[in-house]
Amino acid sequence: MMNRFHWSMLIFGVAAFTWWNFFANTKTISHDTELYPQELFLEDVSKIYHDIGGAALKRGDFSKAIRSYHETIATRPTWLEGYDRLGTTYELNNQPDEALKIYAQAMAINPDFLEHRLYAGGKQPVRALAARPSKGVEWTGQDLKDKKIFVYSEKGFAETIMFCRFLPALKEKAEKVYFKPQEAIFSLIKGANLGITLCNNQTNLVDLDVDYHVSLLSLQHYLGMTREQLNPHTAYLKVSSDKATLMRKGFFNNNDIKIGIAWQPSMIRPAAKETGIPLALFSPLNNIPGIKVYLLQRGGSSTSPADTKFINLGDELKDFTDIAAAIENLDVLITADADLAALAGALHKKTWFLTPVQNDWRWLSHWDKNRTVWFDHFRKIQQAPNKNWQPTLSLVTEKLQHFVAKRKKPIIA
Repeated sequence: MMNRFHWSMLIFGVAAFTWWNFFANTKTISHDTELYPQELFLEDVSKIYHDIGGAALKRGDFSKAIRSYHETIATRPTWLEGYDRLGTTYELNNQPDEALKIYAQAMAINPDFLEHRLYAGGKQPVRALAARPSKGVEWTGQDLKDKKIFVYSEKGFAETIMFCRFLPALKEKAEKVYFKPQEAIFSLIKGANLGITLCNNQTNLVDLDVDYHVSLLSLQHYLGMTREQLNPHTAYLKVSSDKATLMRKGFFNNNDIKIGIAWQPSMIRPAAKETGIPLALFSPLNNIPGIKVYLLQRGGSSTSPADTKFINLGDELKDFTDIAAAIENLDVLITADADLAALAGALHKKTWFLTPVQNDWRWLSHWDKNRTVWFDHFRKIQQAPNKNWQPTLSLVTEKLQHFVAKRKKPIIA
């Protein structure tokens, strides 16, 4: 058994060993031969905090993720990835003002931070992938009188649908506006008659004679349009009347209240496996009298309970113009797909958007988590904090029952 003397000798030995290795021995090691220089140590520490933040983010613990990412940039102040993750986490936590502060810090360190944020999966930046004319310079708000400008899309379909509303305002300032949307929504944008010249994949952009080019998502900023100047009370996209009529005669020719549902997060580009809301959770809608439910999910499984009364339109919807024609005939769209939510909003149709528990910056909902500044007929219904969709769908059923009762209430003269 060790007595006091043995413990004293052990402590003395450990102290001597520590002193020799970390103090005396360092005098013989030059900076060039140092085994673990400080910058590498701080880099590794920042990665540890980064990984802790990522783990906390996956659990939905935004507060811990924010603290960890702050430590990340404190230990490695020039690492743009740390600022990107911290800003994104602030966005998810409904703190857009804090996110902007972090992005401003990153821009001060490296003005190319915006390009860094647009990298996707280690590939080329999204902006670099967007075909642009070889002529012209980046537009940042300069006078456009007698000038021609080319606008290119970035990000996804939802962003293009949401931000194309600013193209007519740009046309008022410029002699001519060229716009190249994604090919999948070219016909949809063309039908809106926005007063601009559309380009597609067959357009020779290299020789296009323009004075400026700009990304679509930058228009609101450079046009100086505030939230109060948005008009959420009217449609800015249009549906082909012929398609809408054919769709109505074929599927919507009834007196029921018409409800459309899309339960996966991507209708146009279905995931390899279903990652959205189980269709079976919509079964209670079968028990609401006076409604007819239409399945708008194209691709993916449409399996539903055997007693369903749902009408599956998935095979009828070939492109965005077909989808728009179907939405035009609905009374309410209930969707987990951001693309469809944005499209219904642009058509000024009543939309209930089923969102995951994390916030999504594009809806600008920090002032009211259930609404968005973009559209007034639009409501967000958020997933339960435990990531369970059952309470959310129970709320949807309850809201729909109230909606039906209100619509069927007789009008008293």
